[in-house]
Amino acid sequence: MTNPKSFESNNTHEVATSTVDRARQVIPRDERGLVLTAPPVEKAMLVGVEVRGEPAPLPLEDSLDELALLAKTADLQVVGRLVQRLRRPTRPR
Repeated sequence: MTNPKSFESNNTHEVATSTVDRARQVIPRDERGLVLTAPPVEKAMLVGVEVRGEPAPLPLEDSLDELALLAKTADLQVVGRLVQRLRRPTRPR
């Protein structure tokens, strides 16, 4: 006799399973193996470009500081800053 709750059962009273093949979802866990319930922290990389000879309303570092405050307001974790100083703008190729 087959257990009606087993996977091998052909009982017609069982709930039909979906025929769509679903990918196995990875559930994030902490170092103790507990399931994380908090949403993941969103991260941001701040990028600034300065063109020599072009007037700027603020120094580049001040602009990046303001951008960092905006990121904090949006609950983003700033993971770094990149600054590029150009002699002149370059064309995309």
